[in-house]
Amino acid sequence: TVSMTEENGRREMLILPEQGKVYAPAAGRIMRLSPMGRAMLLKTEFGAEILLKVGSGVDDLYSSCYRCRVMEHEYVRKGSLLLAYDMEQITTWGASPEVALCIENEDTFAQISVTELAHMKAGEPLIYVARGNRLQDAGELLESRERVQPFW
Repeated sequence: TVSMTEENGRREMLILPEQGKVYAPAAGRIMRLSPMGRAMLLKTEFGAEILLKVGSGVDDLYSSCYRCRVMEHEYVRKGSLLLAYDMEQITTWGASPEVALCIENEDTFAQISVTELAHMKAGEPLIYVARGNRLQDAGELLESRERVQPFW
């Protein structure tokens, strides 16, 4: 399931995957990685800085829940496995197993639009960004469109 939240003017997409796996929504470089790997900043080839994080709270409480599959500064291709996690164990610790996605540099885009679908399948467009007056689909860099794919 997919839902949107907004806090302090910052939009965040929450995704509850069927399995505890997070895949790269677009090609880019891992710019930051939390110590336990539950959060990471992916700078895409088209300039969007996508913050991906699983669960909530302090990393070390849930260190046994996460199996990070990338390293900081690593280049990843769209669809690469970034993180596997134990959804049941995270819930036992009292955290949400949802994956939060936020575009950190959204002020550099003229417009950001999010899918209106409540349920999605892998490969369906997730976020659309516009640099000027042309709305682009944010992930796979094409001549006229960029697309961010769902990552579960």
